Amino acid sequence: MSLLVGMKARSIPEIARCIDIIHQPMQPHLKSGQVYLAPRWRVRYEDMDEELKHIVLNCKGNITKCILEKYVPEDIEAAVYRIIGPSRQQGTQSFRWRPGIGPS
Repeated sequence: MSLLVGMKARSIPEIARCIDIIHQPMQPHLKSGQVYLAPRWRVRYEDMDEELKHIVLNCKGNITKCILEKYVPEDIEAAVYRIIGPSRQQGTQSFRWRPGIGPS
């Protein structure tokens, strides 16, 4: 959800761009005390699910490794589709696979 809000994704093309970001290699890191899962994907603490909060607060060692072990792009994509609903999911999937568009 934080990606959709952060990117102000409301239209099908904007949501499709977010799905593309999800499938790019994740680069979790802390920057100015905030968690980023990718350079343009900031997750505010209040928007984190309980598991991510637990990882951030209790990770011993490398936070990047801890996050990468937990978050799989396909699971994140499925969560986005649960949030936006089935009709927008179908529209997003159709948009992403149009000739000349496709996943980036």
